[in-house]
Amino acid sequence: MNKILSSEIISLVHHVKLNESGWWEKSVQNIIISTFGVTKNSPQNENDILNNLKNELNSDFDKGRIISQINILKSNQQLIPISGDLYSLSEDVYSEFNAAYAQQKEIEFEAEKRFNELANKIYPNSSAKQLWNDLNQFLIIPLIREIGAKTYELISGKDTISIEQYGQFQKFVNRYNGDKTLVHTLLLNYFDFKNTYVKNYILHQLNAYFFVESANLNISAVEEVYALSKSQVNLKIFVDTNFLLTLLDLHDNPSNEAAFSLIELINEIKNKVKVKFYVLPVTILEFQNLIQRFKDYLKRTKPTLNQAIAAENTDDFSGIIKRYFQKCHEKQTMLNIDDYFDPYLDNFTVNIRKKGLEIQQDNMDNYSTDQRVVDDLLEQVEYRHERNEKSKKYKGLNADEKELKKQKIYDKFNHDCQIWHYVKDKRPTYIDSPKDVKNWVLTLDFSFLEYDKFKQYNDTNNKISVCLHPNEFISMLQFWIPRTEKFENAILGNFRLPFLFREVDSESEKISMEILRAMSQYEDNEKFDSELVTEILTNKALRQKIKVNNTIEENAALIKEELFKKYEQAKKLLSEETAKKENLSGELDLVKVEIGTLSKKIEDFRKETNAKIVKELDLVRKLKTQKIKSLHDSLKTKKDQLKHRLDDYEEQIIKVEQEYKKASSTINSKIMSALTGKGKYLNNLKTQIQKKYYNHSKYEEIQKEYQSTVNQLEELTIPKIDEKIIIYCENQNSIFFNKLNFNNVHFIAENNSNSVFIKTVANQTHFGVRDRDYLTDNEIIKIQKVYANYIILEYYCFENYLYHPDNIDELKRDGFDKEDYIKELIKQKKSKYDSILIKLKNARNGYQEFKVPDNKFRENDEVICQYLKSDELEQFLKSFSLKTEFDKTIISNLQLKEDELSSTDWFRRKMESLLTFK
Repeated sequence: MNKILSSEIISLVHHVKLNESGWWEKSVQNIIISTFGVTKNSPQNENDILNNLKNELNSDFDKGRIISQINILKSNQQLIPISGDLYSLSEDVYSEFNAAYAQQKEIEFEAEKRFNELANKIYPNSSAKQLWNDLNQFLIIPLIREIGAKTYELISGKDTISIEQYGQFQKFVNRYNGDKTLVHTLLLNYFDFKNTYVKNYILHQLNAYFFVESANLNISAVEEVYALSKSQVNLKIFVDTNFLLTLLDLHDNPSNEAAFSLIELINEIKNKVKVKFYVLPVTILEFQNLIQRFKDYLKRTKPTLNQAIAAENTDDFSGIIKRYFQKCHEKQTMLNIDDYFDPYLDNFTVNIRKKGLEIQQDNMDNYSTDQRVVDDLLEQVEYRHERNEKSKKYKGLNADEKELKKQKIYDKFNHDCQIWHYVKDKRPTYIDSPKDVKNWVLTLDFSFLEYDKFKQYNDTNNKISVCLHPNEFISMLQFWIPRTEKFENAILGNFRLPFLFREVDSESEKISMEILRAMSQYEDNEKFDSELVTEILTNKALRQKIKVNNTIEENAALIKEELFKKYEQAKKLLSEETAKKENLSGELDLVKVEIGTLSKKIEDFRKETNAKIVKELDLVRKLKTQKIKSLHDSLKTKKDQLKHRLDDYEEQIIKVEQEYKKASSTINSKIMSALTGKGKYLNNLKTQIQKKYYNHSKYEEIQKEYQSTVNQLEELTIPKIDEKIIIYCENQNSIFFNKLNFNNVHFIAENNSNSVFIKTVANQTHFGVRDRDYLTDNEIIKIQKVYANYIILEYYCFENYLYHPDNIDELKRDGFDKEDYIKELIKQKKSKYDSILIKLKNARNGYQEFKVPDNKFRENDEVICQYLKSDELEQFLKSFSLKTEFDKTIISNLQLKEDELSSTDWFRRKMESLLTFK
């Protein structure tokens, strides 16, 4: 029996799938268009739009997300500028709105008209108008809230349950004590869904419900998800310099509003997620250097109050100076510069603690020389400097001025790279869910965010951003804020916004099916308990919140075991056998003989096959170990050679230092230093001497090569050869293999093929056996060429060997027709083709083999399609599962057992071929 998902988890499924489809974004764009349409396209500025939305939605919302949707409408030229900051709808969009408005009014009028006609005919003593209002308030909206995406199945006739079987239907009927029968009849006549207007009316309400679910979870869902999801409840946020300036009210920045909104939100959810802000020493140093620089600048320039007021609205000054000018304007006097800035220089700790920040007292000196930081720093500085050059930002500057600009970039990224690597090192090596992350960097600096994304794209293990903008952090934390009842009521049943779901109506069926498939997946699979379902969905939801781009997550593959059918067959057989037990004594003797024969065949198979398998596997692991030893010896020799070369260079470096020390102390050197500048002269002098003795670039190359060789040696471990041969395989397969009783071979169960692959790669003298699943011939060849200890089945899964027509045929069962059996396989394969295609890509996307950095294993998915399209048995059995896709009714009367199926000569040859790498 399928488990029933709680209403809260069903709500979470809706939320995740709707956000995957971009439903919220599409809906908000259409609501924005509607706010123009209902005011006859009167011009509005950004604030007007936000205020109108707030009134329509009867709720506060993430301002940043709404502005993003406004900008999309502008870029699509659906909103066009009128004058100044005012916008209106384009002519085409306004015409579409009017058409939609007329159509929506028609749907509402005809749906109500149809109800009134039926009410007057069936229930003439009622108030049709009141009954219509009650129908919406107490049946349609509650029913859609209860069954969600199933509403589409209901109105399209795909639902096997009629509307009267739902609790909300009976609840509504029970409101009318003496007239239950009349109301019941009226409702059944109205909800036949053959009337297009009635159907579209309900569809509009469903779409409205989808928008509500895509926005936020309700309070009960939030509470249950929080209880089950195991999210981090204590977050450590390391603030960047610009965010620190904003918190201390020292900076005029366009993102200030987002920063303060984040602080409010953190206070609102403090009972669920505790967020603590920290400042690193390297950030304090950058912050105070910045404050001191601007303090010195203001002291030098000595601006007047009139100059300060005039400068407020220009872009000629930094945000720090503009904020100082704004405060001078507010006070109508020039504030004392020392009094204004010194508290943050002399009493920094006291001031930040007032704002709820703490200093993270960690020594970060090693990060300034960390090779990862150095490499990133040089790469980023060169890239950004060249980009500024190409964009003409340095136009009119001389070489020294350009160099100064480059130095500023260096200083800034020196700080950014250090704190990025510091926070990254505090996270687990591999992490793919935001809810498991404790440590973050919060920044308003888009160049820092750009660097973070760059690092993310170049590291397959770095799936979650290290840095977040306040808007992204707000979006993630708002997952824990429930929607309000006012918001629900503002949307559900709101026909004032006829343009509300333009274009999304056509998506209703698609998204409804997606939601129902996801619900079915979690209901039908016993592996998914409520806690695991919540974990999976919460991961998805939070990843959606912090994504830069709105991409669609992979759909879960739907795997359904036919356990119930097998159980019923077994129960039937048991019943039949019990009825015949008095007549079975003679047959029992025959069964004993058959069992004896079967046992002997299995034992013969084991003895004959075991020796070959053990010999082949042992040879492979010995060769692998020898190869690792050879590589180790080669690296050690290389390391020694490089060390000798470095020693030679060190001798030359000592000579350079000696000659430099002597040359730099002469009178001539002191004169030249005074004329050309001491630093520049001594640097040139040292370079000249250095060139006489050695090539510095070559020396650095050898150093890097030496360090790389040392690292390789440290990472290379010569494995010990265990006495037993270890083979990792998938859960069910390990049970089957160990039943074969191979001497000196131990099969270890792993959760899935990904775990088998990881263990096999990590333990090079062990072996791994995985189901073929949806892998192509060429992919298998490429994978096994790299991983010689990795075995992949010839067919989709082990059941394809057991239930192969040739294998069953060898048992010579009465009633088995091989040709008919093959025809049935082909027939079922064709009927399942479309459903297999739905999950094909997602299944392949999850294979660990394809996630190896720089792998070139994967081919086009079309190859699998070709296997499935083929009616050639050996071709389609590569990708058609006889375990999960094949209905075995045709062979149920044969009473086949795995022990029998695994004892045939055909099966023995296949296993021997598989495990001896033939």
